[in-house]
Amino acid sequence: MARTAHAAVLEKESRAVSLYGEGGSYDEIAKELGYANRGSAWKAVDRGMRAQRDLRADEYLQLQLDRLESILCAHWQAATEGHDVRAAQVVLSVLAEMNKLLGLDHRDKRCGRSMPVKPWGLVMTAEERSEWEAAGSPTHWNR
Repeated sequence: MARTAHAAVLEKESRAVSLYGEGGSYDEIAKELGYANRGSAWKAVDRGMRAQRDLRADEYLQLQLDRLESILCAHWQAATEGHDVRAAQVVLSVLAEMNKLLGLDHRDKRCGRSMPVKPWGLVMTAEERSEWEAAGSPTHWNR
């Protein structure tokens, strides 16, 4: 279907949704928009409502990803360059949430489980981790 024809179909479906929202019956929608019968009008309203729902869902997904990215940016430097384990935990939590939203949180099919990532793997060497644990695992740790 050509772009202009597809755009016309989408516009017609959007108009069908509007008419339905205004209280129009499927028979009235079919007559006004030139559909063959009420069943065709129902299908147009259904497709139009699905398209609107999908658009709203896409917009909401992008909004959530933007929010998570803001949190990620605020904590990234402390988590990767400093010794702030709490920031590393926040970063890992945000990354996990982003993975869920994007459908990337699949389990490892080879072993049937997901592989956990510990915050100290991001910000501490093994020696620093031992010192941190010996100090009682404080939230902020400065040398």
